[in-house]
This record gives sequence, C-alpha cells and structure tokens, in this order.
Amino acid sequence: MPKKPSKTKPGRPQPEAAQLKAIERLIEAGEYTKAVQRLKPLVHRCPDHAGLRRLLVEALERSEGIRAAGLAAFEWAERRPNSVQAQGALLAFASRLGHVLLADRAARHLRALGMVTPGFPVTPDLRADLLSMPDGTAATVEQIERFDIGKLYLDAQDFAGAIARLDGLEILSARNNRAMALFHLGRIDEALAGFMAAWEADTDNLFALGWAVRLRLYRGDEVGAQGLTIPLAGATARRLDDALLQLDALLLLRQDAVARDVFTRNTQCDWFEIGEGYSRALLHHFAACAASRLGRVSDALGLWREALALTPDFKLALHNSAGLERDHQTFAYPSVFDLARALPLTWHAFPTML
Repeated sequence: MPKKPSKTKPGRPQPEAAQLKAIERLIEAGEYTKAVQRLKPLVHRCPDHAGLRRLLVEALERSEGIRAAGLAAFEWAERRPNSVQAQGALLAFASRLGHVLLADRAARHLRALGMVTPGFPVTPDLRADLLSMPDGTAATVEQIERFDIGKLYLDAQDFAGAIARLDGLEILSARNNRAMALFHLGRIDEALAGFMAAWEADTDNLFALGWAVRLRLYRGDEVGAQGLTIPLAGATARRLDDALLQLDALLLLRQDAVARDVFTRNTQCDWFEIGEGYSRALLHHFAACAASRLGRVSDALGLWREALALTPDFKLALHNSAGLERDHQTFAYPSVFDLARALPLTWHAFPTML
C-alpha cells in the first residue's frame, strides 16, 4: 500500500513526542512556570508547531497572566495568518485585553477562513470612536492596530519589542508608550526627550508632561522640573491617564495645595466617574496625600476611604488610612508612590512604598 502523505511540510522542525508529553504532564500537575521554561526554546526551534504554541499560551496565562499570554497569541497569529487556531487565540485574547481593532483584524482573518465571528466586524460607530484620539484627531485603522500590538509588548514587559513596534507611529498614545518603554529599559535621557517631544507636539498631553517632570527629577534636574510647574498646574486633564500623571508630578514637586485644587477641578470633568477601578482609586489616593500633607485630616481620610471603596486591597491607601485613624493626625510624609510602578522595571527590586 502507498504511504499516506505527511501533513507536515518537509524540513519543518518538529518536537519529539516525549517532549510534548513531558510538557503536558507539567501543565496537568500545575507546574506552569517549568512548562514555560521548556516551551520557549522549543517554540523558538519549531515556530510553526501549533501544539507548542497552544501549550505556551495556556502555560503563560496560568503562570504570568493574560498579558503575557496575549502577546504569545499575537506572535502565533502573526506567524500563522491562515491558522484558525492561531487567529482564534488572538481574537479571544485581544478582546479580553480591550484591543478591539486588533481583535477585529483577527476576526477578519477567521471569516476569510470560513469561520463565523459573533460580534465582529465592529460597527462603523464603534470603529469611529476607537479611531478618535484624545487630541481631537482621527487615527487610521492600521495605526490603531499597530498601537494595540505595541501595547501588547509593553504590557507583557517586552520593552525592546514595544519600542520596535511603536517606532515611527506618530499618534499621541504611541509616542507616550514608546517613551515609557525607553524608561523601563533604563534609557532615561531618550525617554525624557521622547516625553518632551510628545508634550511639545500637544501641550494638553499631561501624561507626557508629568513623566517629563518625573524624569528630570530622576536626573537630578530639580530646577528644570520646577520649571514645568506652571503648565502642569494650569491645565485641565482631558482623560484619567493625564490626571494621574498630573497629580503624580505635582506631588513630586511638593505642590500640595495645587494638587488638591487640580483634583477638585478634575471632579467636574466628564471622565471622572469613568475608568478602571485601580486608576480611579489611585487618583483619590494622590488627592488624599496632598490633603494629608496640608494637615486636612477629614479630607485625607475621606479620600482614602473612597479609594478603598474602588479598590479594597489598595495597599498604599490601607497603610495610610490605618495610620491616620490610629494616630488621629495627618502625615507630613504619607506613603505616596508604588516604586514597582515608578521605577524602571528592568532595575532590581526595591521596597514597595516611598
């Protein structure tokens, strides 16, 4: 009898069956980190093997979280654009991570392969909303897809990958994220130049301006940082992310009364009641720190309680509010910043509060 034709292309590297079985046993035993350690070199050697890619996505989600798994799903889909499994994985993870237009692209691939994609394509109204930039301009679909890909790399802490993917993408959020990736690689001068350029291109980009203050202080340029106080204090944030960096920078500059006034002004903005719980809690925490430094016990305690209502396990707010309730007086030096978020992630571990 003639042999059946092989389903694998000649010369395409394949893992040994024993290797796959060993990885599957690790996953069944809950040894996800060990499974990832074995899978990564195998995926590098056999990049087109669907079983390895699927196992890597699963093991990463269980060991490192959805962001790492989402990036692995994207790299699989990019490698295998005509794979239903790969595009289905990207569609699922991009949807869960909020990368709607990247999910829409995966859905388009799936429909071309004969699959049904409930909820996709996105409606024209939603597409127009997703293409609308904070500065009032409109991006293209391709630009937002590229931004979503760069964000996948940034969130998975592949900062070199984020820089490469965002390079040359001249929309506000992409410029901000590329500069942030430079910061997390410890390339402080390049990051500062990037944030300053982003702010100069759009003076309402308080995210970039706040980071510029932070990085000038990191470099020991206190005079230069203080020189940004006036534009920082006088602006009204147009979104939550801008407000967070605005208050962060004002607290670093010890502009406590200004920070408190800015927070009060922000409460009147349309975006104030919208957004992810932790970010909104962090904004209330910054305002509480300003109130505490100003000796306003009731205000500080009330703001920390609001932060905890939004995020009950928020350690900084728990620490500060417990001390305030115990001592019945405010702190001149409350714990303000989470260094895991404020220092480059490529640096060694530091204490978690300052």
